[in-house]
Amino acid sequence: MTLQEFEKKYVYEKFTDKNNFKNDKKVIRNLSKVSYRLLNHILYIYLFFAKLITNKNEFDKYLPKGLGWVEILNECWNILNNELLKENIDSIE
Repeated sequence: MTLQEFEKKYVYEKFTDKNNFKNDKKVIRNLSKVSYRLLNHILYIYLFFAKLITNKNEFDKYLPKGLGWVEILNECWNILNNELLKENIDSIE
């Protein structure tokens, strides 16, 4: 499988779907939902700052359709916060 085939099959179809991004019922490699959402938040922060530093728009293709950088970072934080509240963690230190 080439890199382009991999990106088309796994990255663009699954990770750029807005509904799939917000789905809170999916299980990823047996991670807890909090761990998955924390890693997701970190990933988008790194992609955002890589975009700022390099001043390239190639990172935009990894965003879910219909969401900009500010929306995705805000949405990541809100989803992570909701998952923490489900675990009765109301203070992040």
